Amino acid sequence: MAKICESLGVDFVSIHGRTRKQLYSGKADYESIANAKASVKIPVIANGDINAQNAKEVYEITKCDGLMIGRASVGNPWIFY
Repeated sequence: MAKICESLGVDFVSIHGRTRKQLYSGKADYESIANAKASVKIPVIANGDINAQNAKEVYEITKCDGLMIGRASVGNPWIFY
């Protein structure tokens, strides 16, 4: 999918590490995000189960250009400070 987006001229992609079927269960698949990152030249943003405690680990696994924190900031918006 990332390659298709790149071929269509998008500036970047954000990839969530879980499938729609998983919803909020299971763990995010960071290896799949890493594979997508390795296959394109555009920036890739990793998303899924990222919080302040594991952000560095997720970056090290995915080598993504950025990380997106979602649910970890709900009820804890000061996570960014």
